[in-house]
Amino acid sequence: MNSLASALPRLFAAGILCLLPGVMHAADRYAVTDLGTLGGSFSFASNINADGDVVGYSTIAQYEGYWTNAFLYDNGNIYNIGQYSKATDINSQGKVVGTSFGQAFVYENGSISYLPIQASESVATGINDSGQIIGW
Repeated sequence: MNSLASALPRLFAAGILCLLPGVMHAADRYAVTDLGTLGGSFSFASNINADGDVVGYSTIAQYEGYWTNAFLYDNGNIYNIGQYSKATDINSQGKVVGTSFGQAFVYENGSISYLPIQASESVATGINDSGQIIGW
């Protein structure tokens, strides 16, 4: 039993060393991309789809510190979706959801449509590839 107890630390260390090459190799597959901003001092990415389209929100220089605008980052370009808004999700068809002026929205083909929710405030937090939207 003493020999087993003394061998366990060596076996554990050997197992960790076997895993390290795979972990180090996996890190080589990733790249960091600066999305930029809409002219303000920061941006925040909320979600990404399989095509690499990213949604989120950013400050703009004109209203720095007052509100954020939702954005869509597509093929190296950042697009302003709307004022006083945050984009929360994007599906594989490029439909974006979020909130603007306190109302849940869906954005597609360059225009925002507000969801018909009977509430003083709402947020669309997710959209699947069937177009079903969740939120509150």
